[in-house]
Amino acid sequence: MYVLRGLINRLQANIFARLFVVGPGTQRGPELHHAQTYWKVYVHAIYIGISQAQPEWHDKIFLHCDYLYGKRDFGAVRLRAPDIKAEIVERLGEMELVMSDVPAIIHGSTVEDKCELYRFESHCLDEPDIPPGSWYFRYELDYEKDNKNVVHGKIKDLNPTLCKCGKTYNPNTERQVYCLSCKRWAHIECCKENGPRFHNSKDTMTFANKLACAPRTRGITDAEDPDDWTLVGSGRRLGEYCTWLKSNPNAEEDDVKEYFESNFGEQFYHALMTDLELPGMCCPRCERAL
Repeated sequence: MYVLRGLINRLQANIFARLFVVGPGTQRGPELHHAQTYWKVYVHAIYIGISQAQPEWHDKIFLHCDYLYGKRDFGAVRLRAPDIKAEIVERLGEMELVMSDVPAIIHGSTVEDKCELYRFESHCLDEPDIPPGSWYFRYELDYEKDNKNVVHGKIKDLNPTLCKCGKTYNPNTERQVYCLSCKRWAHIECCKENGPRFHNSKDTMTFANKLACAPRTRGITDAEDPDDWTLVGSGRRLGEYCTWLKSNPNAEEDDVKEYFESNFGEQFYHALMTDLELPGMCCPRCERAL
């Protein structure tokens, strides 16, 4: 993914050309590829050639790319329905971008820097970690023409990511739990409590096995700073722990603590212990215990 500077003048058949503008007073520098003032694109191909539309472009280096929109960029995007803007755009993360199918051919001189972009499959349980402060995307925006030949945007493949309440996951303010039965994420506040997490029949369960049964969660925690797993959830890390536990069935509490802190850090272990204190819950879809 590349971030852009300057204005692409008279870009043929591209109504969004004016958006490649750095804000007034912005100074370029090594840290600027993280700044919100830059527009960002996903580059599909780089070409060397001559532009008949832009003969003044002498460098002959062109990039075929699609636009990526951040939360503050959607003022220039016409969405199909107002509720999309309310339920999707306003619930995007601070570093979240939305991939679009708006193609562009841009000149190589407009490239400012390269920055990392992570894909977040938000319906999955075992997503790889995404470091805090990294750019990521989970949604794609498709453009279609209506019967009046007006172009509108819609979010692609949205349904699998929704809780039963119909709202998307807001990583800034919410916490979700994963149902291993129906394989969906749900907001914790949408789940019904069903008593203690571990009943009397499970009092003999070892500490190591209780941690293996901890709920798979994601979202805000009581930690001062987010961790690499906070956005995507604890599913992958707990899956790795369960694999380790099969090879260490007699692990004691100190062994388990050492495993988590050496592999994932003290903060994750603390969050896991906090999750164990959550009450028992039922999935709002299938009503299975979480």
